[in-house]
Amino acid sequence: MRTAVLRLTLIPLGVSLLITFAPLFEPLQKKSPSKAKAMPSFSFSKVIPSGNPTIILHEPALSPAELAALSSRLMQPLHIGGEQVGALYYTDADERANLPRLRMMGGEFCVNATRAAALLLARQGRLADVHCSDAPVWGGSLLVSGMEQPVLILVSRDGSALTRAATLTDSNLAGPCSDPNPERGPQEVLLHCAARVDCSAPETLCRPLRPGITLVHMPGMSHALIDADEQPLPDLEGNGWRRASADWRSECGLSAAPASGVIWFQREGTAFRIWPALEVKATLSEHLESACGSASLALALWQWQHTQAGPIDVLQPSGETLRVFPAAEPGRAWISGPVLLAAEGVAHI
Repeated sequence: MRTAVLRLTLIPLGVSLLITFAPLFEPLQKKSPSKAKAMPSFSFSKVIPSGNPTIILHEPALSPAELAALSSRLMQPLHIGGEQVGALYYTDADERANLPRLRMMGGEFCVNATRAAALLLARQGRLADVHCSDAPVWGGSLLVSGMEQPVLILVSRDGSALTRAATLTDSNLAGPCSDPNPERGPQEVLLHCAARVDCSAPETLCRPLRPGITLVHMPGMSHALIDADEQPLPDLEGNGWRRASADWRSECGLSAAPASGVIWFQREGTAFRIWPALEVKATLSEHLESACGSASLALALWQWQHTQAGPIDVLQPSGETLRVFPAAEPGRAWISGPVLLAAEGVAHI
């Protein structure tokens, strides 16, 4: 290391001092170049199903713990921002390896994320043509966390055509195409997407607890339905809804549930309006969501207990509407609505 010499003269005393010192830093040109540490990055799509900001990662190698930790970071307002995260990929670890798989951040089942994945699969050309309507419809199956059986999905440019296609039975719906071909699918960023949910599973339960309070258990998700005409609606602008949702989860036995919702609802003519508060334990997250497909389904299941099963329109906080209607097969229901592809890119952590 080189030294430097500094001469100081104390003028009043007529004394000179000679000082040597080593510089704090070596000259830049003497430093050996070092490689910058690589920043982890993940490819993603940000999709908005009926107003519900959803991040879809295209990463098959993430463990459940890694996905949960990454999701917590990505959902932050100063990062990508969103209300939920899922990973969409293909796997050879399942005998149904030709089917795509969607795994949610907490292992829950999410209707809107399923519909978001349907849009992406359609744009990739991974869904097959469904010849059932005067307008193009694409369909297939998707393995989703929280559900033992594959979930049927449909995509169309036209909402009414999709509804007509949803009246078909399983045998009429083709499986996914084995190889991606974007020319085979629609390339619009706004499409209508539907998911068919099996509500006949033994764990499905719709149980009234007391007037205005109903507990609905479904595969991969549980909801407490709170009738706002009988129970006061909390403060939705501040943090009052967080305290209220914690109280309702405690009363309904959902405090330890891996994924659950407290759903306030009101009747508006023949439709319903909801305010869904969703909690996922794995990510330590709770959102007063802009839209919720499973909450809309839970509300329909409750309503169908009292009236003949038929289409139900559920108004979302985003201003969009989700339609829930019975499938051709007993014990199954479709949830349909618009889905928007907002962004695609690489997220850096």
